[in-house]
Amino acid sequence: MNRYVLDEYGTARRNAIVRGFIDALTRGGPGGMPRPIELSSHDPLRYVGDMLAWTHQSTASEREYAEILLRKFKNWNDLQKTIQTSLGFITEGLCRFVFFF
Repeated sequence: MNRYVLDEYGTARRNAIVRGFIDALTRGGPGGMPRPIELSSHDPLRYVGDMLAWTHQSTASEREYAEILLRKFKNWNDLQKTIQTSLGFITEGLCRFVFFF
């Protein structure tokens, strides 16, 4: 697959995942359920646990999306390497956000 296409896909998904994380922190889910993560900021263990749970769930979803996008790869090792590289780029946006948050 063209490297340019993967870079554009990664940039779009990176922006989407950071926006989703900010929404989960401040607004919560649709209709307020689940509640915003920041409402549990008084309990550091739960607060960090909720953020990690959200990150884990989102990363698993991104991996599934990447597998669907890249399913035409014939070589399993190339597929796994490309998915890992893409996931690293996509989730790096969360790391930078959390670090400065």
